[in-house]
Amino acid sequence: MVGLLDFKPPGQTFSLGGKDIAVPGLTFGHIRDLVARFPKLGELLQGKTVMASDIVSTIPDAVPAIIATGFGFPADKEQEAAASKMTIGVQIDMIDAVIKATEPSGEGPLSKKLRGLLADAVPAAPQVPSITSSDKPSGG
Repeated sequence: MVGLLDFKPPGQTFSLGGKDIAVPGLTFGHIRDLVARFPKLGELLQGKTVMASDIVSTIPDAVPAIIATGFGFPADKEQEAAASKMTIGVQIDMIDAVIKATEPSGEGPLSKKLRGLLADAVPAAPQVPSITSSDKPSGG
């Protein structure tokens, strides 16, 4: 009889600098732990309005934690530090790999919220007094 132990999550592979790393993605437990560490992330994922200053202060720590956790290293400060040293472009590609591993269809609610978080936080934070993960920057 086949059981849950017979399944392996599909995951993703991320390549950078000629090296490949497996990306298993996030579980509900991972999300719970990330939200406990970063309450503003939880508010954004729930679609609540969050001040741009809160986004700017949360993102630099939350993104490396999301990356490290999604890459299979939850709460690993050394892995988070390594992720924090990546350029924004690489971090976005890494988050995308985490999203694809977590929700392979790429169409689930978590993937939409995380992509919205990145789209909202990076360009809009200095320009907008408050923002929700469902709002898009006005482009200026």
